[in-house]
Amino acid sequence: MKDTLRHLLSGVLFLALGLGLLLPFSRLFLPKDNSAEAGIHDPTPNGILGEPEDTIDVLILGDSEALSGISPLDIWENSGITSHVCAGGNQKLFLTREYLDRAFAGQSPKLVILEANCLYSNMGRMELITHWAQRTFPVVRYHDRWKSLGLRDWQGTVSYTHTHMTKGYHYNTDVHPANAEDYMAPSDEAAAIHPRNRQWLEGIAEACGERGAQLVLVSVPSSYNWNSPRHNGVEALARELGLTYLDMNLMPREVPIDWDTDTRDYGNHLNYRGARKVSLFLAEYLTDSGLFRDKRQEAEYAAWEQAWQYFRENAVSVPG
Repeated sequence: MKDTLRHLLSGVLFLALGLGLLLPFSRLFLPKDNSAEAGIHDPTPNGILGEPEDTIDVLILGDSEALSGISPLDIWENSGITSHVCAGGNQKLFLTREYLDRAFAGQSPKLVILEANCLYSNMGRMELITHWAQRTFPVVRYHDRWKSLGLRDWQGTVSYTHTHMTKGYHYNTDVHPANAEDYMAPSDEAAAIHPRNRQWLEGIAEACGERGAQLVLVSVPSSYNWNSPRHNGVEALARELGLTYLDMNLMPREVPIDWDTDTRDYGNHLNYRGARKVSLFLAEYLTDSGLFRDKRQEAEYAAWEQAWQYFRENAVSVPG
């Protein structure tokens, strides 16, 4: 009995010592800026950390459907409403929650958009454990920074200076048409959403409610990823949780996607032409919500107008 107790205490002390070392090393290895040069992972969505405090009206979360399908600068041009995309390829809901919390640390968005495709991206237990370790102890995520540690890292001063030119949107003008005939054919079937995903969605909704932000589920047009069973599954869950759900796959008049010209990879993701159509619809929807004011003439938001002008002149040929 004494040997068992001694081994148990030794294990606890070893664990406490390990955790005690992880915490200071985490502070050391954590990038002190949100730029790629500083070593931060995913600088595109993390560009929101460099935005002035409480200047983002709408936060956009999700996987690559959101990343490729919603352009904040086009929303700005047509409404004067500020938004930022914090999305990434195959983004799981545990990472979505991390970006939500990270954004809430410096911003107070009145509305949060979650692209619904990620509700069908299941999360394994080991993925969740790994993410918990990376979030709790950043040294686990940033262990490879040991070669590039500098004086600023040892000083521990954190200052986020990087902002993303397109506010987190992935700009692409490639055209690869899709065969989208009958991709939203009516069905009574509802695609099941994993209970673990439902639990994380409930947590995201609760966090938004605590911060006074309205959570809206959105489906960006995708003939490759979306269908009526998935629509039915999300619609049923949204109704159960009291959330608004906008499925643009069923809005051909409001969002007139041409599958011959508006997709960059055969219907999987939209190109800029398609994303602009989505963004014009969202600009009108957000304006009609009455939650936001038009800031296009306000001096404090001159940088947004400059960003749009630079985007238009240097990156895009804006479709009619």
